Amino acid sequence: MSSIAIGFFGVGFGVGNLLAGVLVTIVKQVTQRGGRQSWLTRNPNIGHYDYYYWLLAILNGVNLLYFFLCCWAYGSTQDIQTWDDNGEVDKKVKSTEDVEDK
Repeated sequence: MSSIAIGFFGVGFGVGNLLAGVLVTIVKQVTQRGGRQSWLTRNPNIGHYDYYYWLLAILNGVNLLYFFLCCWAYGSTQDIQTWDDNGEVDKKVKSTEDVEDK
């Protein structure tokens, strides 16, 4: 089970790096159209890294809104049943906070 989790972590990390590289390439190409200086240059005094970070903040805000939408669409949790040591149903709880330590 651990190797599957490590595999998913590696794939997620790789896809994230790929998307970050694609985003940087798109921003460089779009912002240097018309002979203008790109937002992402080697000289930070000339470039506009603040605009790039505002773009990242907006993308993170959109991601947060998508997260809230998914939470709303998923709905509330159902009853959770816990079992005692004999394998019998102990009680129904609404969340893990209702479970008492034994």
